[in-house]
Amino acid sequence: MQKKPLDKIRIKLHEKPDLIIGKNGLSDSVIKETRLLLKKKKIIKVKVLKNIAETKKDASKIIEELSEKTNAKIGKIIGKTAILYVEE
Repeated sequence: MQKKPLDKIRIKLHEKPDLIIGKNGLSDSVIKETRLLLKKKKIIKVKVLKNIAETKKDASKIIEELSEKTNAKIGKIIGKTAILYVEE
């Protein structure tokens, strides 16, 4: 089992989000875009807007569903923001 890329996760937390999930939720285009970004960057920052997720728990559910559909791992979830990555 490989360790999480913690250094990359910490750096990514301070950058702007690569993907923002808004009122349309997890549409096919969001999932497709997430796959493309993960393939290109290997690690991405995802933000869930409050108009789709009222609470942090709602945001976590959306992020978990996105990670399942894109075969990505969740590096860290802070509030309504998460770091997703794929192992190289």
